[in-house]
Amino acid sequence: ARALEVVMIFRLLVDFGIVDAVHHSVGRSVNVLEHHPKSLHATNEHASLHSQKPFAGAWVTNLGHGSKGKLVLPKPVKYEPDMNGKQLVLASAFDFREAEGCAQSPSGLLGHAFSRYSQLLKATAKSAPSNYARKLMQQKDSLEQISAEREEGIVLRGLDVLIATDKEVLELGMDESYQLDIRMPRVLITANTVWGAIRALETFSQLVSRDSKQGDLVVDEAKIQDEPRFAHRGVMIDTSRHFLTLPTIMEVLDAMAYSKLNVLHWHMVDDQSFPFESVALPKLVMGAFSAEHVYTHSDVKKVIEHARRLGIRVVPEFDQPGHTESWGVGYPELLSKCPTKVSEKGPFDPTVNTTMVLMKMLLRELSELFPDKNLHIGGDEVDETCWMGDPEVMSRMRSMNIRDPKMLQSFYEQQVTRATADVGKTPIVWEEVFANMDKMYSIHPSTWIQVWMGGLDNWKDTMDRITKEGFHALLSAALVLEHHQLWKWLEGLLKSGSPDFPGTKEQKQLVHGGEACMWGEFVDSANIIPFLWARVAAVAERLWSPQETQNEDEAEDRLNAFRCHLIARDINAEPITIGSFCDKEYQSSYHSPQK
Repeated sequence: ARALEVVMIFRLLVDFGIVDAVHHSVGRSVNVLEHHPKSLHATNEHASLHSQKPFAGAWVTNLGHGSKGKLVLPKPVKYEPDMNGKQLVLASAFDFREAEGCAQSPSGLLGHAFSRYSQLLKATAKSAPSNYARKLMQQKDSLEQISAEREEGIVLRGLDVLIATDKEVLELGMDESYQLDIRMPRVLITANTVWGAIRALETFSQLVSRDSKQGDLVVDEAKIQDEPRFAHRGVMIDTSRHFLTLPTIMEVLDAMAYSKLNVLHWHMVDDQSFPFESVALPKLVMGAFSAEHVYTHSDVKKVIEHARRLGIRVVPEFDQPGHTESWGVGYPELLSKCPTKVSEKGPFDPTVNTTMVLMKMLLRELSELFPDKNLHIGGDEVDETCWMGDPEVMSRMRSMNIRDPKMLQSFYEQQVTRATADVGKTPIVWEEVFANMDKMYSIHPSTWIQVWMGGLDNWKDTMDRITKEGFHALLSAALVLEHHQLWKWLEGLLKSGSPDFPGTKEQKQLVHGGEACMWGEFVDSANIIPFLWARVAAVAERLWSPQETQNEDEAEDRLNAFRCHLIARDINAEPITIGSFCDKEYQSSYHSPQK
């Protein structure tokens, strides 16, 4: 069983150009010191549970000039501190504005981002682990030299954003590059799209700290150019084996945005339950745990909208023809009979027309509900012994000239990948579909293959074969984690980020990125957040930062600091290393009944 599996990623590194920009500050603005509870919640009524509480903030103690740049996670492509070592103070009326010439956001995405980050900049707590702060201060000048003089000449009045285009489509390859220029009198963010501007705002928020002596918010003068290595940077959640509440899913999305991840892979259904309320096939929901453990179309739209405002795509997965016992509660005709199981419920029966008729109805519904181009249709771990043990299935296989179960799955996968493409979606399948593919029944050529088996190193031959056949691919090399092995895993992740699988440059260009996969055997809303975070931040960095970002000591510092950013933002992230701590520790909402 796959309790928790994490991504190993390799590079598709491209050059990044520096864009010069002119400081102009006109147009709509958001003032940091003005409280906007009405506008914040009105613009995002489906905000996650933690984001409806006052933000605690995520500030780093004075660490010395240039040091805070080392704490940004994911590590930017290029960070250039000011040569004069100037530390700037955020004005009491620091605001966010659209710069002159900024493309207008058709749906107000930039305004939503301004509201979010104005809330974050109100924070008063500090998030970097104090032991790390001391470590850095030993390497820097004295605190007296670090502390900036409070005078008019070093005050930052606000932040301007200059976006080149009004394109707001969430899609593979959307431009998330940005330049962040921190200098007086106003910070300037330049980006081609709103998605780049949103990523830049997150970087800026991690660079701001609270001066421990004066109490001011300060930031080092610097210039940053940044863009992601990979276009597809995801997290998979499983809502079948254990149900996840909507606030929990929203919290996962918020934490993803803080680490610049951009795809939520929603493994919605599996053997254990079918928590989706289908309109096309209304009896499917009979496979849910209860009426309370169900996602309606309205719930799904809330998740999609919350994700959209954070620059995150939502890709659903409806795994089949295996992992489908819950489907058979409402539609038993879908399943084969499996004498080796107590339930006697086997995988889908591909030998009857009903299966594909019902599947096409569901695919059409999903294509209309989920706007993303990708649709994951599973295909992993099909129990072939069930088909072989079902006399009726075997009889129909012989009449169809299908010689064995692998050929039967190929027959089915050809149909379902084509049906997915017919409703305008690009299908994604697990690697077993490719491994078992029969030459007579090839899958649709647009299909992506997700590689999840092979551990840290044994995925390379599989990736070579997949891309050699011209298929697009994602990497989620399997690795089961345990708490005490966390840093050992992170070290392996840093060391094993090589792009060198035996393939050509053209083959490697077919790999769009990867995902950290969180199957839900042992997690639900009570513990999924600390299980995911902050370890997934390491995955985020491998997917975003340059390939050469492999220094373990620096990565440890960034992960510890980022974990404290999450804690300060009320994300209950577990410790990365022994002995680290945050100036603001996580505050449980539990209250003992005893007085």
